[in-house]
Amino acid sequence: MYVTNESYLLYFVGCLLLFVSALLVYLLWGNKSSIFLGIGTFLLSALCFYMASQKTIAIGTDAISYHLFFSTRAYMYQWDDIEQVLYKPGPSGDSRWQYAFTFQDSEKLTVIENGYIEVIKHLIINQLKEEGIKLGN
Repeated sequence: MYVTNESYLLYFVGCLLLFVSALLVYLLWGNKSSIFLGIGTFLLSALCFYMASQKTIAIGTDAISYHLFFSTRAYMYQWDDIEQVLYKPGPSGDSRWQYAFTFQDSEKLTVIENGYIEVIKHLIINQLKEEGIKLGN
């Protein structure tokens, strides 16, 4: 399971809001609005945790599956559903490379190469070779 950087950022924001929630109740103790502000920031924190848990990417020997933010649809593609894979540098200022998968139904998925992808890089390359898909630049 591959967790994106955006998810980690949302987890951080969720933790920060959880801390702020408790801090508001403590600092404004005795004020009725402290309870409402505390509950409000707690609910925002829970929303951040929920949203962060929704964006996942799983790459296995049989399929690639992923779920995007604000989407109710979970995508799952077999390796033979891949039309093209590009291995290219990340956006300017980012030294990490990325895989850009294009599937037969024109859906696209970009996976940034991090420590997890480094570990399974051989799996990706072997599966692409088995399916006869060239890794383009």
